[in-house]
Amino acid sequence: MVFEDYPKKNLAKVLDGVGEEALEAIKMMLKISSQKRGSAAQVLQMGFFARQERTPSTQDSGNKLSPLP
Repeated sequence: MVFEDYPKKNLAKVLDGVGEEALEAIKMMLKISSQKRGSAAQVLQMGFFARQERTPSTQDSGNKLSPLP
């Protein structure tokens, strides 16, 4: 498969108002090459996600699904 070349866009301008840590995470997730793209575990360790407070719905629940309301 061959991809066409497109000029690089400035994500900070396209995603106006998004913080630097979020932009870095987005850039890592948008890499076309799977060798260069970060894994989910790597991206979740980045500053944007690492600094997020955990809520009861995001805390480890022993891999059990929560019932729907």
